[in-house]
Amino acid sequence: MFNYLSGKAADYTATTFSVNPTTILPQTGEKKQVVHELDDGKVSVVGISESDYFTVKLQWKFISTADHTTLMDFWFDETKGAGRRRTFYWLHPIDGHTYTVRFMGPMTSSYNTVGHLSVSQVILRVEGRRGTVYDSAWDSYTETWDTYETNWA
Repeated sequence: MFNYLSGKAADYTATTFSVNPTTILPQTGEKKQVVHELDDGKVSVVGISESDYFTVKLQWKFISTADHTTLMDFWFDETKGAGRRRTFYWLHPIDGHTYTVRFMGPMTSSYNTVGHLSVSQVILRVEGRRGTVYDSAWDSYTETWDTYETNWA
């Protein structure tokens, strides 16, 4: 996934979302395209955007109270995810890269059989990666696009 996405700064950059799933981590690569099947059986594809993105499903059989609180905070806080409206950084639990994501599905929380709040899955749209920029003035790499933009814009 990392190799196919461009660097993109998130709307919220103060902390990184890092709640690890407990089951498989499905990832689907996508492009904004409309497919038309023609009368003669041929297919015509119209590209709406050249940007690539991935859809990731974080799934849990059990989520800790602390992780549930973090998840709910990122979803509902107007300065963080604000539902689906704002992007934020997410640390991929397997490849170790940090990506710019947004929530794409509803937040459904429920009580399990022992009375703990639980979430079974969350859908994230991965819109870019948190990139690095070489800074010749400091002869080093800055950590992120947003750090670069903040320091040198």
